[in-house]
Amino acid sequence: MAEFAAGLSTYVVLLTLLAAAIGHVRRPDEVPAALRAHGVVPEAAAGPIGFAVAAAEVMISVALLAGVLGSGGLLVAGLAGSVVVFAGFAGYGWLVVATKRSGPCGCAGADTPTSGWTAGRATALAALATCGLAWSGSVAGLADAGARLAVVLLAASTFAVLLWFLPVAMYDQEAVR
Repeated sequence: MAEFAAGLSTYVVLLTLLAAAIGHVRRPDEVPAALRAHGVVPEAAAGPIGFAVAAAEVMISVALLAGVLGSGGLLVAGLAGSVVVFAGFAGYGWLVVATKRSGPCGCAGADTPTSGWTAGRATALAALATCGLAWSGSVAGLADAGARLAVVLLAASTFAVLLWFLPVAMYDQEAVR
């Protein structure tokens, strides 16, 4: 059971972070635009912070990919980095929500505003990364597990897609009009 939970947690984090990294590399102005709209950081810092976010997502995704393919040290590093990144996203999201600021979430291609749903998703991903980190030793056995790996990947893909679209699905456009 620990192997399934560890694999599920790790692969949900990997798939979500990889999608976010690809989205932010394809649209490098998205995070800076969101930061400017929120008005939390100085406007001049928005560009460098946006670049740092995309770079961190790419590096952590590469570490996680190498980790699930057999490098235990990179798996631990990738999961630890994921905890930090998603906890940072969660904290920032909750700050934006608590201070009633408006603006897009900057979530790789999603035009939804920052909300409790986007902050909650980041919190859930930080928790999943923490679980994956705590059970990282159990993930190594999945690489050669065949059918068990297929089940974990199917479940992780499903959860990653659900988490990805949760804020979009919960956004009530009618309430804004």
